[in-house]
Amino acid sequence: MQEAFQLLANGIVIGSVIAVAAVGLSLVFGVLGLINVAHGDFLTLGAFTALVFVGLGLPLYVAAVPAIAAGALAMGGLEKVLWKPMRDRGTSNVNLLIISIGLALVLRHVIFWIFGARVQRFGPVSERIDFGLFALTPQDIIIVVGSAIALIGTGLMLQKTRIGTAMRALSDNKDLAEASGINVSRVILYTWVIAGALTAYGGVLLGLQGRLFPNMGWFLLLLIFAGVILGGIGSAYGAMIGSLIIGVAQEMATHSIIGLPADLKTAVAFLVLILVLLVRPQGIFGRRKAI
Repeated sequence: MQEAFQLLANGIVIGSVIAVAAVGLSLVFGVLGLINVAHGDFLTLGAFTALVFVGLGLPLYVAAVPAIAAGALAMGGLEKVLWKPMRDRGTSNVNLLIISIGLALVLRHVIFWIFGARVQRFGPVSERIDFGLFALTPQDIIIVVGSAIALIGTGLMLQKTRIGTAMRALSDNKDLAEASGINVSRVILYTWVIAGALTAYGGVLLGLQGRLFPNMGWFLLLLIFAGVILGGIGSAYGAMIGSLIIGVAQEMATHSIIGLPADLKTAVAFLVLILVLLVRPQGIFGRRKAI
């Protein structure tokens, strides 16, 4: 029983990180229909930006602020200089997908060039705190609480603010949203900025688990996509739930009763994804197009 609770707790921790990053990816897809393969590398960018400021002597909770700002500015800037000009030229989503792959490679190699390939850390990982049925490090607790705050804040933004309402309207019907007076270009820019902030924040949370390396976001990307697809492509709320399910499923797969090695736990997460999609092809909360 204790093993199951420990694996459940571990799954919630990693699922929380996946959820923060997945919501950003889902927002972009919901509004633009764009699959951004570079998303994982912006996760890495956020983590390493925070590392720079930690190296300058700032505590991590302060260093996270410029990291989040860097993610927001980077994605917002790319909307201005790359994505919008490409859309204005009538570039298809397939070509935009290829461009995002190239962008991912460029960003990853720049991080390799600046920081090298060695594993780095924000600082030492603290000893686990025993809660009886499971144990977590203080960093794990920060990840879960910090993710919950970000996800709740995003949900409130989508439901209670004008920009959130505009994003949902644009996701439902772009032409109708534009005809109703919504500034589509501005909403798209805000979407990228919010997605960039969430993604960079997710990178900082991922780094709290102890290891920073240039491929960290790339290695997590498949699980991010799995969370988005399981929850329902384009549904921000679905991305949250789907990511938690993916995180828990892959950890529970290593339970001694099941007996699978840790190397196969990601495969189990995708098996869960396939089984759910066989029953509900649009995902848990999916519909034709939503955020």
